Amino acid sequence: MAHYENSELNASFDLPDNPTARQVLAYDSAMIEYRDEPALVLLWECARTVIGNWQSEHMPQMDTSLDKATGLKAAQVIEWAGAQASFWRVGLNDVPKN
Repeated sequence: MAHYENSELNASFDLPDNPTARQVLAYDSAMIEYRDEPALVLLWECARTVIGNWQSEHMPQMDTSLDKATGLKAAQVIEWAGAQASFWRVGLNDVPKN
């Protein structure tokens, strides 16, 4: 598992190094399912399908409704995690170098 940590936001989580087909499909399916949502909400919903070991002071539960999460820090944690998971997913398409 790859570990991601943001000390400024006091948040961390893991993403799989070698995701299963189901994990990739779940991420990609969320991209389709939430396509009408704002971009950062879309990235968060996708990220939630593959994030493990979630720890966050400002967003303690990943399944908290975004309508009930409060504060700028909660939004920043969601933005950061969504972006990191997006970079992770794009990286899966990279062809290994010999």
